Amino acid sequence: MPAERHAQRRLRNRLIVAAIRAALALAIRLPGRLPIAFGAMLGRLAGRVARRERSSCERHLAEAFERPSPAIRTTALRVFEHLGRSAGELAWAWRSPERVRALVRFAPGAVDAMRRLTAGGRGVLFVTGHVGNWELLAWAIRLAGFPSAPVGRRTWDPVLDDLVLRWRSRFGSTPLRRESPTVAAEIREALARGVSVGVLVDQSTDLPSAYVPFFGRPAPTIVGPARLALAHDVPVVVGWIRRRPDGLHVVEIEPSDPPPPDAADRAAEWTARWTATLERAIRETPEQWVWMHRRWERRYGADSVGSGAAAGGAGGGDISSSAARARAAYSGDPASCR
Repeated sequence: MPAERHAQRRLRNRLIVAAIRAALALAIRLPGRLPIAFGAMLGRLAGRVARRERSSCERHLAEAFERPSPAIRTTALRVFEHLGRSAGELAWAWRSPERVRALVRFAPGAVDAMRRLTAGGRGVLFVTGHVGNWELLAWAIRLAGFPSAPVGRRTWDPVLDDLVLRWRSRFGSTPLRRESPTVAAEIREALARGVSVGVLVDQSTDLPSAYVPFFGRPAPTIVGPARLALAHDVPVVVGWIRRRPDGLHVVEIEPSDPPPPDAADRAAEWTARWTATLERAIRETPEQWVWMHRRWERRYGADSVGSGAAAGGAGGGDISSSAARARAAYSGDPASCR
């Protein structure tokens, strides 16, 4: 029976990957801005069909905004439309840098903040989340003149993984693998070369984490990026992108200073600040976040998930010595960066 279920899952995954590749191949070839409308249509369809994921969206939205409402289901459906539209936007913008620039605007002061922090020839740690069209954000940062290296995890399918890497490498970005045993060293080397490194901190993972407030509830959030920035005095910005009603996207970038040296748990407090900034962005356009994600659940295998001073607790614990080296490397533990 397990072998049969494995075979069924493998077949289903292959069909999903084939459908994704076919949809993208078709979207890229559609004339004008039809790829965007096509993606939005597929997103709406997915919202109707994917009942389990839509139910998760509705539940998490109701919990986050503390009230059940008929508007919750509408917002949940708009989440799927947003994701489909985002894929369509990427398919349309794939062809040229000019198309990316046609879709994106930078908020006043955003580019200046990046230029100021990278003026010394060093990159910044670009903290972000799955807010708005986050893949378009990576392209926009690169095309604004800032070398970039987004950190991401492998997908569940090798063919899909190759496709994602190809898209993320578009326009010159250099993706880094979160699972790499040397990822911490790779991040430090990239920063030293003037490459800004993008990290997503709005998901519950199996990495060392601290509980920090997110929509009024403690959520396990990776502390590795904050530990690394503190250990190596790395400048940090929090950035995100949001789609306006007219279809244009606005990039917001805010510099983030570290907590004072006497803070009880500097990494947890800094991580909490980043999370609060991203929450503020999500509240502005709640339909542009991935509400199907189990954000408040601890993932199996997470090391030393502590409360953290910023979450009202006594501070997170040390990294477990039994953790796999790849996870330890991304924990930000200075010892793993040697």
